[in-house]
Amino acid sequence: MRLVSALARFLQLSRLNGESSALSLLRAQLWPLIVAVLAEVFEGSSRRVPSSEFYEFLDRTLTAVRDSGADVPGTAQAYVRQWVDAGWMLRRPGTAATGETLEPTQSALVVMDFLDGLQTPRRGLTVSRVETLTRQLEDLARDTDPSVQGRLAALHRERDRIDAAIARVEAGDLELADPEQVGEKVSEILRGADDIPADFARVRAEFESLNQDLRRRLLDQDGARGDVLDAVFGGVDLIGDSEAGRSFSSFYSVLLDPERSASVDTWIDDILSRPQVADLPPSARRGLRELFDEMETAGAEVNGVLTSLSRSLRHFVTSDAYVEHRQMLALIRSARAAAAEASGARAVKPTSQMSVPLRRVGMSVRSVSALRLRNPGEERVAAEVAHHEEGHADLEALTALVRASEIDEAELRAHVRDVVSRLGPSSIGAILREHPATQGVASIVGLLNLAITTQAEAPPDDPCSVETVTWTSGSGPTLSARIPTLVFTADRVLEEDL
Repeated sequence: MRLVSALARFLQLSRLNGESSALSLLRAQLWPLIVAVLAEVFEGSSRRVPSSEFYEFLDRTLTAVRDSGADVPGTAQAYVRQWVDAGWMLRRPGTAATGETLEPTQSALVVMDFLDGLQTPRRGLTVSRVETLTRQLEDLARDTDPSVQGRLAALHRERDRIDAAIARVEAGDLELADPEQVGEKVSEILRGADDIPADFARVRAEFESLNQDLRRRLLDQDGARGDVLDAVFGGVDLIGDSEAGRSFSSFYSVLLDPERSASVDTWIDDILSRPQVADLPPSARRGLRELFDEMETAGAEVNGVLTSLSRSLRHFVTSDAYVEHRQMLALIRSARAAAAEASGARAVKPTSQMSVPLRRVGMSVRSVSALRLRNPGEERVAAEVAHHEEGHADLEALTALVRASEIDEAELRAHVRDVVSRLGPSSIGAILREHPATQGVASIVGLLNLAITTQAEAPPDDPCSVETVTWTSGSGPTLSARIPTLVFTADRVLEEDL
């Protein structure tokens, strides 16, 4: 036993205990609620959901949990805010169609997988697992053998096994896997895919962390140019060419290979049609059916993040944003240096008057005695409410009120149709001479609006001509105004169906 190694491990785990959001989730008071909601919404994947959909489900869940007797006093929005701050969920702006989206972090996915393993223990001592490990060791030994003779010997042994298997099949000796063996192998396949959602979340987090690091290096570099800036201007995709980027690109290219996809779909269809899988649990059948579909969907999201971050970094460098950020950083550093210098020299006291006006942010503190209480009695109506007897409405009076508040377009249209049909093309002044304005200036405005609607034009011989129109105001005197000469014609009037 090595005391130094135990101490080093203790210090490492102590730091992990303070930094890991996965462990903080397991220590949370409401961790059963958090894990239950995340597992039900995201189903163990790193997919994104609209925040409105998540809030609605969480509200219903909180109501059901309270009905069961548990104490969950917070609101859905408050809990989501806490979970995002704790590092168990990620909030993203989303698109115009989806709006804000939410997704689990890698730590949350790790905890969900861990708890799922505790609830449903998996059989580890299976024949298929030993066969898989043996085959992988054999392949690794062959692929790392630099000897030509060793490679040939391994290939000959493999060929002999294949020839023997072909001979047995030709002789009708088919060794079919029984339902128990099929169940073991399906479990092994699904267990191998359990870590993939967390891996996708980890890779996405690595891309975002790398993007932030590159932007920080761009702003912190000395001189006019630096290695990061030169690489971006040289067309190098620093995020895609990183170790994480190359690893994901290789994985994604294999995942999207058309030949592989077609073969996998055929194999899954064949497996699910076999009688040996008739007793397979529905969850296992669904997991096998959706195995690669979920990986392709999650892979497309991560690939979109990779492409977006690469384009964003290049746009940041080639646009004015990079220069503005550099200038802002220089100003902030200059201000900090001046503040440190003034503080060190004790040239400025906390009570010194500043020449720059500062806008106070925050709440103003006042004495309770300065508050003036509201007196509800001041809002009471002292006068008695007057009661009015019901009366009969006067139709003519109501019509007059309507005409006083609205332009009678039907009347104006009838006047225009009448004058144009009798006298031919007529201006607004001609219309008013035949039918005086019954609504005063409102009739003038209505005729101008009809002229615009029917595309009435000025006289061709004098396009800038104006005419004087008159009307009688409500108080008695006659008023006049000069307006552009607009001529109504029969073809336009009939076309607009006045």
